[in-house]
Amino acid sequence: MQTAMTRPRPDFIGIGLQKAGTRWLYNQLQEHPDFWMPPIKELHFFDRAFPHSSMVAKIRKDAKKARGMVNNAGTIVKSTRAAKISSWSQESKRFGRLLQSLTISREPDFAVYSSLFSFAGQKITGDITPAYSELEPSVVNAIAAHLPDVKIILMLRDPISRLWSNLNDAVGNGRLAVTVVSELAELKQTLRSGFAGSLLYPSEIHRRWAEHIPAHRFRWFFLDDVIADPQATRAAILRYLGGNPDESSGALALSHNSKDGRPRAKLEGDLLKCLIAEFEAELRACAEIFGGAALGWLQKYGLK
Repeated sequence: MQTAMTRPRPDFIGIGLQKAGTRWLYNQLQEHPDFWMPPIKELHFFDRAFPHSSMVAKIRKDAKKARGMVNNAGTIVKSTRAAKISSWSQESKRFGRLLQSLTISREPDFAVYSSLFSFAGQKITGDITPAYSELEPSVVNAIAAHLPDVKIILMLRDPISRLWSNLNDAVGNGRLAVTVVSELAELKQTLRSGFAGSLLYPSEIHRRWAEHIPAHRFRWFFLDDVIADPQATRAAILRYLGGNPDESSGALALSHNSKDGRPRAKLEGDLLKCLIAEFEAELRACAEIFGGAALGWLQKYGLK
């Protein structure tokens, strides 16, 4: 009988979706006593050459930040929290050294992948990388073959809201002109350019993964439910992954950080009608496949 120490790791993989609560999920699991999570939220093991140079730099930056928190523990955090941060900083260093010892490769080596979770011990561990939702079927099949016990978790958000959030972010960081979220012709041109991509079509993502992963190891949860009832949603996720829902995630708030403070263009009028027409078929497919909150998406956009 295989144990957590002998079976291929990780225990679960979060495949997205981007802007659907994956950061909230990672934070809740990272702070939970039953879990060990890599110090980097998104490993990108299967969709990029690995390890990529930015990973080590990020670990160093986070470790430096952690040391600063420990040094100020007397004034800004409790001593128990400082001890945990210090421990996390040491784990980050060890993880960074492991990354530096690896040879960069574009072909996924599952022995290397499992080694990334070697610090977990008996704790539950996983990889949350939203870009995996766009993996080719051959890669998904390889994951299913090499990790026969892995659980897949998919966080969902209605595709219109996700697209609008992506567009506003792209405008905010200068990748798109502000007219994309204010002028109908510009919005239509952006859609024609392929900006949406397959990441915005949950039904396609479900099809790719459901062909290779059995239903009892493939579960989805909704950002809608995270916002409406974070405690119940967290408990359901923890039960699925094998954690204890009665254990807290430290002092971490349950509420979802939606970053509402950032300026956002309002989606209304012809712009809204355009996106409803663009995604009506997908919204109906999601309602049929996922049920739950996806049924409410039809009502939200006036579809019957």
